[in-house]
Amino acid sequence: MLAAIGLTPAAAAANFSPAKAATSGTVLQTNLVSDLPGVAAVTDGNLVNPWGISESATSPFWISDNGAGLATLYNVPGAGNTPVSINPLAVSIPTPVSVTGGTPTGTVFNPSGTAGAFPITGPD
Repeated sequence: MLAAIGLTPAAAAANFSPAKAATSGTVLQTNLVSDLPGVAAVTDGNLVNPWGISESATSPFWISDNGAGLATLYNVPGAGNTPVSINPLAVSIPTPVSVTGGTPTGTVFNPSGTAGAFPITGPD
């Protein structure tokens, strides 16, 4: 599940019904995306066991869905001025030993956008 946590008055809880405000009124957690219906503002069945997240100033958030074998994208802010919306691109993570897809544990953003600008070196 993706969630946003911010310091805000408890009255802001009225903006999103799935949000739960702390009784002290100093912290508000808004569940943005979940694979379970009714838990967050957006439901995405691909968001299964999310592990990693990456983004840039001009990119959607990329999430590694370890349990779905995908990387899914989320636009922030979302369509229609919502906090988040599902980007239609879902990238399948292949693996040579499974026909159902890999199990990604993270993503990396290359700020240069140039091939080979993110070298991995070492003895292996």
